[in-house]
Amino acid sequence: MKTTLGEGVELWLRQSVGKCFCDECISNGVGIDLSVVSHFTKRLGAKSYSSKYRGKCDLCSGVKLVTILNRNAV
Repeated sequence: MKTTLGEGVELWLRQSVGKCFCDECISNGVGIDLSVVSHFTKRLGAKSYSSKYRGKCDLCSGVKLVTILNRNAV
């Protein structure tokens, strides 16, 4: 079964549940264009098991908008 781009972003985040990442780091990790990642993380941030907020990225340590999947997302 083929994975959609949005599912790819969510699967990548599920590998590090409880950690937050900026769109740039997600884009680099998944290998998807930054604008596409930003679109999906904005939609993902509206779901009950995830959040999008200004914080410190656990990968690059930059302070910017980050996305996190909560522990109950697994």
